[in-house]
Amino acid sequence: MITKGRRIFTIRGIPIEINYSWFLIVALVAWSLASHYFPGQVPGLSPTTYWGLGIVSALALFASVLLHELGHSVVAQRNGIAIRGITLHVFGGVAKLAREADSPGVEFRVAAAGPAVSFALALGCYLLLRVPGWPEPAAALLGYLQFVNFVVAIFNLVPGFPLDGGRILRALLWWWRGDLQQATRVTGAIGGGFAYALMLLGVVSFALGNPVQGIYFLFIGIFLKQAADASVEQVAWRQALQGITVGDVMTREVVTVDPDLTLARLADDLFWHHRFTSFPVVERGRVVGIVALRHLRDYPRERWGEVRVREAMLRFGPEVQAGPREAVLDAFTRLLQNPVGRIAVVETGGQLVGYLSVKDMLHILALRG
Repeated sequence: MITKGRRIFTIRGIPIEINYSWFLIVALVAWSLASHYFPGQVPGLSPTTYWGLGIVSALALFASVLLHELGHSVVAQRNGIAIRGITLHVFGGVAKLAREADSPGVEFRVAAAGPAVSFALALGCYLLLRVPGWPEPAAALLGYLQFVNFVVAIFNLVPGFPLDGGRILRALLWWWRGDLQQATRVTGAIGGGFAYALMLLGVVSFALGNPVQGIYFLFIGIFLKQAADASVEQVAWRQALQGITVGDVMTREVVTVDPDLTLARLADDLFWHHRFTSFPVVERGRVVGIVALRHLRDYPRERWGEVRVREAMLRFGPEVQAGPREAVLDAFTRLLQNPVGRIAVVETGGQLVGYLSVKDMLHILALRG
């Protein structure tokens, strides 16, 4: 799934990121509008004007997508769910919630907020178009934004996970039956079926001579199928890990590293003998970082004798730490997303009491799955 990007600004404390694939789709949308839509709507303009309208419209489209995701994010924040960021990418955008909703009502409100914003934008464009006196190019641009926001809202209301309609249906089933896992399986299956339909539509479009549209439908279908499967699996994990703390799962016998150790000594004395892929770095009784085997690859072997661990390590921060009494579900997301796949478990004050790895989590899932 495409969820990472480069941060460009922040709104309401929410980092807004752009994935590199976003530039590709903006260019394709601008080209399509400049080559086909605007010449058909407003004939007789110069190519430069058409391209200007195409670029402005493409950027306005993604501004609308951003507002859609902000709708989810603001409602989530108001219901106590932190937002790690919003990423715009080739398939639109995604708001990254720090955790899932803890009740059907919250799930429903967060899911419904995005389509509500898109419908409101479409209605706003419609009302603006009712005002007389718009120049033809401006009217064509508003007409395009009215149409695409309406389509975005309708598309997202398809009742299959991970689309907003799937989340709304899941909330209703969860409320009705009281079983989140079953509700997720049902909406995940519907989402998977919809994804296969998009893939088939992509193949048909390609066969009919529209390769760009065909490839886009094919890839968005694959993207939705992967997201649906991941969502079902994530809920199963949540059920299996319910009530378990980090202290229940962590490794208590931990080998640590001094930050002034050279990479050569680290490789020979620790990585070779212990066969671990990372170690917490401890200085004066406090964790200051994590050094992983991958960090050695950042330096030529001939420099390993002079480079110290403190230069190569990942510095200690919120993304690589947890408390022993923290719910393991809360730590799991950080564990999967941080670059070393490990978390140092510390008491207040930074004293190391354990180490948590993806392997530890998978072991618990295997026992309780």
